[in-house]
Amino acid sequence: MGENHNSDDSGFNKKTPLKKRTRGFINKMFKTIYEGDSFNRLYIMRGLPGSGKSTEALWIGGLTFSKDDFFMTYGAYKFDIERARKAMDEGISRIIIDNTNISAWELRPYVESGLKNEYTIVLAEPRTPYRWDVKILAQKIFTMFLKR
Repeated sequence: MGENHNSDDSGFNKKTPLKKRTRGFINKMFKTIYEGDSFNRLYIMRGLPGSGKSTEALWIGGLTFSKDDFFMTYGAYKFDIERARKAMDEGISRIIIDNTNISAWELRPYVESGLKNEYTIVLAEPRTPYRWDVKILAQKIFTMFLKR
């Protein structure tokens, strides 16, 4: 079976006007899980390593706390969640958590801080065509590791 390379996950093909394709893309990429009382937004990126979360975070724009911002603690890498909590306590209007966030326990501290500070909480997933292709993702990660 051949793949249709003229369409994407939004259900539109390349001949569909860009504005309409983008609207479909955005609707599928974001899922609001809590509507806060303020204009502040907390975007929680979700996805496998190498799937395009950081690229999507750049597209969204805002103060980004990335999985790439690790800190060495007792010989192990540790993501510093306190910086994100402090930003929410200060009322930064658009915050992006760029981490895998696959399991509920990974989301919990961000969601709790967002709820406490009345942020609208949005789950965002990359829409790259390879986001679930483990073979391609493994190759991407290996290549990124070699470049470091």
